Amino acid sequence: MRNICSRIIRKWMNSFIPFYLTMSLIVIGCAGQNDSIGGVDSCSGTVTSCFSLHLSGTECVQQEGCSYSSSCGGSAESCVSTTLGGTQEACENQKGCSYDAVSKKCKGIATGCSSFTEGQCKNQKRCRILGQCLGTAMTCQRMQTMPQCQQQKGCKWN
Repeated sequence: MRNICSRIIRKWMNSFIPFYLTMSLIVIGCAGQNDSIGGVDSCSGTVTSCFSLHLSGTECVQQEGCSYSSSCGGSAESCVSTTLGGTQEACENQKGCSYDAVSKKCKGIATGCSSFTEGQCKNQKRCRILGQCLGTAMTCQRMQTMPQCQQQKGCKWN
């Protein structure tokens, strides 16, 4: 009801209806509303924290005040593991490992996951992209426009 009342008030104030009639209609039509004359809408709610937006980098950066950081992490599979020791190709695909044709074993020390860029990370067995959403999400009360408010998770325009 508040939004409807606010829209009616704005429409009347911009029309040709005399001022005294407009004010009378506002008082009658909006009695009991917790709204000031003119009906100013605002953004309210409890903003979703940056930390809780850890599932998606896209979701994180859409939250004003948050930024996404990612790196290659995990524990690279050892060169002597049974998975890599089975074939020359599997062994040589793991950075830091080499295949010994005489012993038919994989040797060396696998390069640690943190040494790789995001693009290279998926090529090293048992390494994966680790991402986190950092920062402090802007509060709902600081959102000044409806689109800005509606984009901020946890906020609503009313």
